[in-house]
Amino acid sequence: MQTLMKFCLLTITVVWTSFPVWAAPDLTMTEFMPSPIGGVGGGVVTPTPIQAGGTVLVTGSMKNIGNGASIGTKIRFYLSTDVAYSAGDIQLGEMNGTPLAINASQFIVEQSLTIPANIAAGNYYILCYVDATNSLLEANENNNIVGFPINITKAADKPTHTLIAPNITSKNNSFFKGFNFGK
Repeated sequence: MQTLMKFCLLTITVVWTSFPVWAAPDLTMTEFMPSPIGGVGGGVVTPTPIQAGGTVLVTGSMKNIGNGASIGTKIRFYLSTDVAYSAGDIQLGEMNGTPLAINASQFIVEQSLTIPANIAAGNYYILCYVDATNSLLEANENNNIVGFPINITKAADKPTHTLIAPNITSKNNSFFKGFNFGK
């Protein structure tokens, strides 16, 4: 019996299994919209619809919802025909995103984006793409793009000016009546 007990004590082992914990940032836009405050100093709120060649002001918040800190990244803004980014979308601007700790946010203060003057009238989307250069390995790469709809109208035609010169070929013309040419 004593031998059996020794054997049992010697063969009992504890197996420890470790699970790696992967810490990764996850940047997402928690809100993105036309600017509700319009402009510094009480400017005009972005009109809807907007003319081609006009400016739209946007604002929003980017948040790191991951379990790891992020480095600084590029945030880009696009004009698109749908809510999904594609290579044919037109880049309207970009800004630098700051490094964010876990659960930290960065507020985007009124970015001014100019719609190209040659864009056709129609319904579009303004997209915001966080980590647009994919420089950051994120826990979820599928939540980096958000957008809102915008209606673009044709750019206003530039006014044309026509210069009309007086007819000075006749002495009876009103142009000559105000001058004394010495008969």
